[in-house]
Order: sequence, then structure tokens, then C-alpha cells
Amino acid sequence: MQFGDVGRIREGRYILFWVLGALLMLAGSWIAGHLEWTVGTTKAGYYGALIIAFVMFLVAGLCWIGVAVGASKYV
Repeated sequence: MQFGDVGRIREGRYILFWVLGALLMLAGSWIAGHLEWTVGTTKAGYYGALIIAFVMFLVAGLCWIGVAVGASKYV
């Protein structure tokens, strides 16, 4: 690895976290959007799915915040 390759590794990591945040946001919104209280849905299953979707939103936000902080160092 040469000296100039370090910047490419960091940029690749930023892109990875940006895409990971987008996928987590998509999955969390899909879970929350399709969640219904119907016959056969347990209270634990319903609230468990809500918590999983909320955690996905939080992790996606942290990924995007990390990318924004990292990108601000280059501007």
C-alpha cells in the first residue's frame, strides 16, 4: 500500500457507512410501516418490532452523523 491509498480507504469507509445508514433506514421504515395490530399479534411481538425499527432508525442516524463529521474534515 502506498501513501496515497490511505485517502481512498477512508472514502470507501464513508461510502460504506452512508449506504449502511440508508439500508437501515429503509428496513426500519419498512418494519414500522407494515406493522399492524391484528388477530394473532402478541403484545411482545408488536412492541418488539417497534423497538427493532426504532433502533434501526437510531443506528442509521449515527451512521449518517459519522459520515457528516468525517466529511466535514475535508471541507
